[in-house]
Amino acid sequence: MNWNPKRVPAPQGLALGKQLPQPCPAYKGDNQAVNALPTVSRSVEGFSLELFDKTVKQAGNGFDIVISPFSVWSTLTIIAEGAVHQTYNELASALKLPPSINTTRAGYRNIAYVMLVNTSTIELEAATAIFTDNNSPVNRDYECLVETIYRTDLRSVNFLNKQKAAYDINQFIRDKTRNKIDTIVIDQDLNDAKLIITNAVFFRGQWTTPFNKSNTKIENFYDENGIVRGQVNMMFDVGYYPYTLVPKLNSHIIEIPYGKENRLSMYVLLPMKGIFLQDVLGKVKQMSIHDLTSLMNQAQDEYGDELVELRLPRFKISSDLTLNIILEQMGILSLFQPEYADLSNISKNGLYVSRIIHKAEIEVTEEGTVASAVTAGTIVNKIAPPSFHANRPFAYFIVEKTTKVIVFTGKFSNPPPVPF
Repeated sequence: MNWNPKRVPAPQGLALGKQLPQPCPAYKGDNQAVNALPTVSRSVEGFSLELFDKTVKQAGNGFDIVISPFSVWSTLTIIAEGAVHQTYNELASALKLPPSINTTRAGYRNIAYVMLVNTSTIELEAATAIFTDNNSPVNRDYECLVETIYRTDLRSVNFLNKQKAAYDINQFIRDKTRNKIDTIVIDQDLNDAKLIITNAVFFRGQWTTPFNKSNTKIENFYDENGIVRGQVNMMFDVGYYPYTLVPKLNSHIIEIPYGKENRLSMYVLLPMKGIFLQDVLGKVKQMSIHDLTSLMNQAQDEYGDELVELRLPRFKISSDLTLNIILEQMGILSLFQPEYADLSNISKNGLYVSRIIHKAEIEVTEEGTVASAVTAGTIVNKIAPPSFHANRPFAYFIVEKTTKVIVFTGKFSNPPPVPF
């Protein structure tokens, strides 16, 4: 794995092998897939938590990370549509796909629709493109499938002109991530490429209640052993937030909402002092985001939102990952082996996946988040409110709440020098 930690859009591409000559038939849907959304949402969530857990373990304590699990899941699902036999079985198992492919398709379309938000306070967009080689035809049925069901752009390029092809692919990524991510492939990545699949997710969200910049102070940031790891710009607010203790995880969790629509929130998971984040994440994957939000909803129903002293670092992280090893650990093996990969529903030309590349960025500030008016509370004559003080390693999840899809997730444990 290649690590380049520094900053939430997140594409990934893969080196795999013509533009549609005629329009494809319209997608008519499936009456049996009425309950597809919750089923596929659980698939995405299960895959996301396992991917995050294994990525954190692979990275080790020295790296902060951010990934978009939905982006990875989407790309691999589109590949799975072209896989057969053992290759499909491995992908379906790792992606936790439902038994019916029609359920997967209907659920994906529903999620893709929900994942398109454009308001004054929130932008969320996911987009997929397949770049095919002029000289290496792709099965027409597959082309029509990904175009009509997965709403994927199909673009024909000349891979013999590697410089121009790389420019076209990277331009798609730049456009979809608002120039937050500049490059996903370089010329050398296209040496043997027959097909490139890219997926990009962009998110920009303003906090429902922004932090007051004048309250931001430089503070020490500690590791799990209480040793100072560096300093951070610590944002501060006193406000009413959904907040609870999760005894099973030995952790506190708080929800920080975006915008006015109650659609997206950042959940920050902070282990109790002396508890290691990596141990907590191993337990999280055995639960679910739905379990965590249900605990918070239960606490909110009983006690209402908590008045909380919230301290959260301002931070910026980027990750540049090659995910092959992690995906192999999740059971996807034959996909990366030329002698065993079977993607014959995409092409009869003997394709395999050489690399899964994933890049993601996140920036969290007083105003909100780019995955790119202020209130201050004064408490008089009351018991001090509980403190959520993220001055030690923590995990974060940006979640689309109606589907429980984890749009971005990551961990923060290794602060850069301040100011950043």
